[in-house]
Amino acid sequence: MSGEREDGFGDGEFLPWNPHQDLPVVEQVELEFSRGFMRCKPELWFPGFAAHWLPLLHTLGLQVEVQSVRPKLDLQREPLDTSGAQTFVGTINGEPLALIIPTDTFEFISRVQVPGGNLTAKHLVVEYFSRRFLTSLVHSWSANEDGEFRLESEMTVAPKQFLGGVEIVFRVNGELCEVLVALGRGLLDRLDQLWISQVTQGSGVASGAFPLKLVLGHSFVSPSELEDTLVVGKSLPIEIGGTEECFLYLNEEPWMQGRLCAKAQGLSGAEDPIAGGDSLVEEQGTKEGELLFQTSREVMDRHAGPPGTTQLSFELGSSHINKLEMMLLSQGNALYELPHIDPRQVHILIGGQKAASGELVSYDSQVFVRVHRIPS
Repeated sequence: MSGEREDGFGDGEFLPWNPHQDLPVVEQVELEFSRGFMRCKPELWFPGFAAHWLPLLHTLGLQVEVQSVRPKLDLQREPLDTSGAQTFVGTINGEPLALIIPTDTFEFISRVQVPGGNLTAKHLVVEYFSRRFLTSLVHSWSANEDGEFRLESEMTVAPKQFLGGVEIVFRVNGELCEVLVALGRGLLDRLDQLWISQVTQGSGVASGAFPLKLVLGHSFVSPSELEDTLVVGKSLPIEIGGTEECFLYLNEEPWMQGRLCAKAQGLSGAEDPIAGGDSLVEEQGTKEGELLFQTSREVMDRHAGPPGTTQLSFELGSSHINKLEMMLLSQGNALYELPHIDPRQVHILIGGQKAASGELVSYDSQVFVRVHRIPS
């Protein structure tokens, strides 16, 4: 189609849409923990942690203010600066955890507590604080259920078995510090399931099926232009929406707004902790490049167009979802797997009825729907 001209978009080449080139790529581990661990608020599970420290901090004249507590994943890809950092390792019922103290935090603690001290004295002070921190963490964990805790030896780098963790940023007497509580797969799985159970508590079993649609967006045309718009070979712009701002419709009503992402190639689908719902479009529609929907917020309006215009909606797939999945997806930034979406099968709807079908194409970093079939 080189040199093809589309009204209003100049001369250029409309190319087949490539999700792995045009979308953010999500790793398997991000998908797996997106609705549980990565959405959790870890501080809620350690209600007595501060009580373990208040007397000591008062004695030492230290004022501590927590700035943020943030779950994070894939420490091999986004590690803290561990050059010179100190890592203290322990286990809970055999599952590894560690406290990683970056160089700046190590230097500040040792400078405040042992000013002018030698390296051995600094290490002893930081080791004491680290051991106390991990012990307090385990003892104040409301879900620990008297699990066996063991402290192991100090290490200079984070071992590979630590998949994710919780980053804690705080101020000590006004000085900004941070530490990372690194977690192995077993503890990540446990926290993931704890949060899922907490979010879905009281919702009953994963039964019932509610119709779900993935709508890329809408365009608006006057009735007099409709016949000239739905023409085979014509590429239609998506005026409201697109891959960066598309929509999930629940029971034919706008529900969640979000964006499309591409799953990293070469990875199999994550095992969903909540069973429920058919694959979007049928098996024969499976194409290379599996898609994900990442939620952002609930949709607040119905995307009405200018008065007197006809709305074209671009639907990329449909499915069913149960109540538990609905609750998990209502969390911002949760990921929903769309394993069988075919970008060559876009339904063009008018008033909820299929008026044509098309495929996604790209032009100058924009996504269009090219009409390729009109029902007779």
